[in-house]
Order: sequence, then C-alpha cells, then structure tokens
Amino acid sequence: MQNLEKPKVGIGVIVIQDGSVLLGKRKNSHGERLWAPPGGHLEFGETVEACALRELKEETSLEAVSLQLGPWVENLIDQKHYITLFAFVPRFEGTLQNLEPHKCEEWQWFPWNQLPTPLFPSLQALSEKRDPAILLLRLLAFYRDRDWEQFHSPKNIVMDLAAEMGELVDPFRWLTEEQSYRLDAKTQTQVADEIADLYKALLYLCHKLGIDAVDSTFRKIEKMGNKYPASLCKGKALKYTEYVP
Repeated sequence: MQNLEKPKVGIGVIVIQDGSVLLGKRKNSHGERLWAPPGGHLEFGETVEACALRELKEETSLEAVSLQLGPWVENLIDQKHYITLFAFVPRFEGTLQNLEPHKCEEWQWFPWNQLPTPLFPSLQALSEKRDPAILLLRLLAFYRDRDWEQFHSPKNIVMDLAAEMGELVDPFRWLTEEQSYRLDAKTQTQVADEIADLYKALLYLCHKLGIDAVDSTFRKIEKMGNKYPASLCKGKALKYTEYVP
C-alpha cells in the first residue's frame, strides 16, 4: 500500500472584539498574502485549548480570559490535508502586537460580514459553516451595522426573551394536545420564526454575560438528577420538594 502523508491538525483562534474578529495577512509561509486568524499546528501531547492559548500569545501578545471550542473544517492546503479546529476567544487581556513580523505583515480587526479577501482556506470554510459560533458573529455584525448594541443591555435582552416567549405561546393557544403535534404550514413557519427570535436572544445574552450555555446545561442536568432521582419520581409530575422526606 502506498505510504501517504497523514493529515495535519491546525488550530485557528477567532478573537472577538466589539463584533469584529482579528485577522493577519500571512507572509513567508503557505497561504502567503492570505488573511487568517492567529493559529498554528497542534503539537504532540498538547490540548487544543493549550495550543490556542500558546499561539495567540506568541503571535499577538494577547492572553485569552475565556475560550470556547468551536467547529472544525478540513481543506487541502498546498497539497496537504488539514483538519483545522477553531477556538473562540470573546474576552482577552493585553495590547495587540505583531510578535512574528516574519510570518505576518499586519493584524487588523474586521466585522464578520466585511471580511477581507483573499481568505486562508480554513477561514473561508469556517465562514460558510452553519454553526452557533458563526451565527453569533453574524448577529454581532448585524447589530453593529445598525448601531443597535447600545440598546442591548442584559436586562433588555431578558425582557426581549420574555416578550418573544409570549409570541411563541400564541400559535398554540387554542390547539388541542393532538393538534399541537400537527401544525399546518403557515403555523409551522410562524413557530420557526419565533423559535429563531428566542434562540438569537438567548445566544446574545450568553455572549453578553460570558456564559457557556452548553456547559451550564450539562451542570443543570446533574443538579436535576439530584433533585429528581428516577427511583422516586419516575412517571410522576410533582415538584422536587414532594420527594423530600
């Protein structure tokens, strides 16, 4: 069997500031003159998080305060097969510097809907992903273009969530239990739109408060397991206090 080179693992770091992402113009390496985020190769024994933190600091002097793992993409870059894992940094400390001028001409901030060209292949593939992390970037750019961020305090977003929840309730108001499973096309579209309004507001609220919704939900399920042990509450719809001796 032909001995082919194995795929390489790359790490890309998407740093977010005021709805924009940090990109640098590459030089003296593959992808020269292309715009790309900070990043590099994953070293043996190194975690994705550690690699992202290291590459960010080595290239820009910035230190991540929070980091969330994002989607992955795959590309053929200069005849090499790359799997690129992305990490998102919504909060960081330090002053931006170009610490590797032999590899990067300059660093600039770009709104997600105004990315420069040409893009590094992995970043181009990432921009086409339908992923919650990309959805947030598009949402931030949408609000930035309209100068709406000034109205979006956490309090106002929570009030928006409450109002949107009422709008989701309305299509179901007079349906029977059975009818609620079989929505007509018009109602199905209306419900989908209301769910989208709720989802984007919740996504935005988590961004504002620095909350990882997935991690928080895992922890919440653990708490629920303690409150509602299956041995006591299976098939019952009582509040947890009813199971306390």
